[in-house]
Amino acid sequence: MIRRPGSLLRRAATAAVVLFVALMSTAAPAAAHANLIGSTPSPGVVVEAGPAEVVLRFDEAVAVDLGSGIRVFGPGGGHVDRGRTTVRDDGLTVAALVEADDPGTYTVAWRLVSADSHVLSGAWLFHVQRETGVGQV
Repeated sequence: MIRRPGSLLRRAATAAVVLFVALMSTAAPAAAHANLIGSTPSPGVVVEAGPAEVVLRFDEAVAVDLGSGIRVFGPGGGHVDRGRTTVRDDGLTVAALVEADDPGTYTVAWRLVSADSHVLSGAWLFHVQRETGVGQV
């Protein structure tokens, strides 16, 4: 049997493509962005006394970048967060001081940067003593 050089080249190329597809289909997925895994206060909760701070916990490190952080709006729509959002020593927890003294619905809005440099954001409501509205999301 006589083999032509072209058929050997085609077989090698086909084998390379099959190997590439097999390797790509079994490769581990790329790492996901940081995920919010908890907060204080929790979304939707009604608390008797307003918290002194809002705390967010993530499963991967996050950072407060220019223009990002935690913002909290009170029942009247004004900012009740005080000072800058801080990242705790573990790199997974961020906090903002708040003055949430008035009864009603509060909106927490946050925007942070994950360790892989992606912007993360979200929002939710909590209530002091009673629900008074839909908030300022």
